[in-house]
Amino acid sequence: MKILGLTISFLLLFTSYKETKKETFDLNSFPKEWVRLTDKEGKLVVYNSCDAGNLLLTISNNRNHFELLLHGQQEDYDFEILESAQLNDTIFLKAKWKGSDEKQDFKFFWTNKEKGLGRFITTYSSGFTSDNLFVTGDKQTNFEKFDQPCRECWGDECDEIEKDIEKIDKPIETIKKVFDDYVKHQESTDSQDNKDLMTNSLKSLDKVTEPEELEILINIWMYYDPIDFPSRDLVFNVLQKNRPESIQAIKTRINNKKEWETDNTAPYSELNYLLKQLDE
Repeated sequence: MKILGLTISFLLLFTSYKETKKETFDLNSFPKEWVRLTDKEGKLVVYNSCDAGNLLLTISNNRNHFELLLHGQQEDYDFEILESAQLNDTIFLKAKWKGSDEKQDFKFFWTNKEKGLGRFITTYSSGFTSDNLFVTGDKQTNFEKFDQPCRECWGDECDEIEKDIEKIDKPIETIKKVFDDYVKHQESTDSQDNKDLMTNSLKSLDKVTEPEELEILINIWMYYDPIDFPSRDLVFNVLQKNRPESIQAIKTRINNKKEWETDNTAPYSELNYLLKQLDE
């Protein structure tokens, strides 16, 4: 009887251990593009703030190593995923900050898989916990897009910003002018007026198919990098709207390397990453 009792206890312990053991999770089957949703007056929307945009999350496979990028706002957070595992309905991502040994763990669970909704949660070393609801990139159109009015961030300055854009028929010309001035002065900063012009002009672009105009956008993605300015995310949104033409334009840009650019040096070396993001 005692032996039977021990056997049953062992089986229960083994079953309990088996249920709580994490299993390896294959990220190849996991959605790659995610867009944060915000509760606006009881309704979930894709909310773009006038000073920081919206939080995007991208998981990519770079040479058989998965990476996680938080972008779309003022700063990019880039991580290398070391391990991925699943326990019951929760996916665990063990990661580290790119270029550092500092660890950062994420966990994810679906809230409504059919609608593409899930939560990503992580706690930073500062003690702050980020807990956000996301929708997969292919299902974001099921939610209303809400752009916070410029005036709520910049007040009366918005009037001047809008006037400056109206002076030029094509936003791409505004973009080129701001970019050319920035490159000419070789600065790592730019005036708030110029950054606002660049932001509003990029957001106003919809269909861009001319190779020359796409090259301007690609060069901005590469070289327009004032401190705390999300130029890459703004440009990527435009390129994504014109995906076939953008892919061809990036390939052409890769094949037309400037004399100061090298294969192993950013930002030229990052063009393949941009191409891969669009080509997925």
